[in-house]
Amino acid sequence: MGTVFIGASITEQWNLPVYLDPALGEITVNRGIGSDLASVMAKRFEADVIQLRPRNVVILAGTNDVADMVQTSKSDDEIVSDVSSFIESMMDAAKAADIKVFVCSILPTNED
Repeated sequence: MGTVFIGASITEQWNLPVYLDPALGEITVNRGIGSDLASVMAKRFEADVIQLRPRNVVILAGTNDVADMVQTSKSDDEIVSDVSSFIESMMDAAKAADIKVFVCSILPTNED
C-alpha cells in the first residue's frame, strides 16, 4: 500500500488519481469524510490508516475544528492546543507503525 489520505471534505473531494497516477503501481486510499473533526479522525485512525499498513499517510485536519471551537468561544490557545494534540496523536500512532507522516494545512483566507 502506498499512501492513505485522511481528513475532512477537502480531502474527500481531492481527486487523487489526477495527481497520483495509479498506473505507477502505487495504491492510494482516500479516507476523507466531509465535516469531520480532528478528534473523530484520531479515533478512526487505527481502522482507517494503521490497519491498512500504508507506507505514507497524509493528514489534513483542523479546519472544521477551528470553525467549531470559535463558535463555542474557545480561546486561540485552547484551539491550537486541542487541534495540535489530535494531530500529534495521529502522527505518533503512524510513526509507531513505521508509517511516514505528511501533515498539510490550509492557509487562512480571511481574518475569521
